[in-house]
Amino acid sequence: LSYHNQTVGGLNNLAKELQGWSDPPGYISPRTGKRFDNLDLSKEYPIVARALQVGRNLAYADGKVLPIMDTWASEKAVESPTEGPILLPGAKVGRLAGVEGTAQSQIYLSFHPKYGHNHLDPLNLNIYAKRQELVPDLGYTHNSFYRHFSTSTMAHNTVIVDSSNMQVNDVSRHGGNIETFAASDLAQVMRAGYDTAYAVTDEYSRELWYIPFAGGRSDQAYVIDLFRVSGGSRHEYTLQGVANQDAVFTTELPL
Repeated sequence: LSYHNQTVGGLNNLAKELQGWSDPPGYISPRTGKRFDNLDLSKEYPIVARALQVGRNLAYADGKVLPIMDTWASEKAVESPTEGPILLPGAKVGRLAGVEGTAQSQIYLSFHPKYGHNHLDPLNLNIYAKRQELVPDLGYTHNSFYRHFSTSTMAHNTVIVDSSNMQVNDVSRHGGNIETFAASDLAQVMRAGYDTAYAVTDEYSRELWYIPFAGGRSDQAYVIDLFRVSGGSRHEYTLQGVANQDAVFTTELPL
């Protein structure tokens, strides 16, 4: 998101510089046969405005943007973040969300392409609740001793197959595919598959449910995570802990 915002922000600055430009009276371009009168590039290229919206769509309720691959920890949404569930099928990111405002709970599922600044993070999970990241991502650690770890599959909230990083090749680099996305007041669900992440798997999919408490506070909910893997001999389910304050995971499962 950091590099997306830099690129689109540059285009937006250019559009602002050219806003209102008119060619000299009587001028016609010999190349295009056209002229500019009171130029408004935002109308000529509406995709720029939609691209600027991505930073608002993929941001936590506190304004910090979702850490996707090499996102900078200091990055914040320029405008107020959008609220509620959302699916970006081209960017291949989905969000389930509860109550509006800064108390909003958010669950993100990422199955994005690997077109540069890659983190090996197939079907990565992020959870924001109680006004903080509860299941975070390390994001960008440029020139850091921890750089190699932070890009690995182990450093993300997903399932590792056969103790190996996901593969990036001409097929897997295009990311996974959305299979289900539905949202109502009763429950929300999204499911995505990324079967090309590992050569040994014939299924590698994740299904997330967001189910608000019955009669409880609207910012509280159950999160159900169904991860389906077929293939390989070893599957490791990893969750990263909170880095900015003391926290613990508790479970009745044997570890």
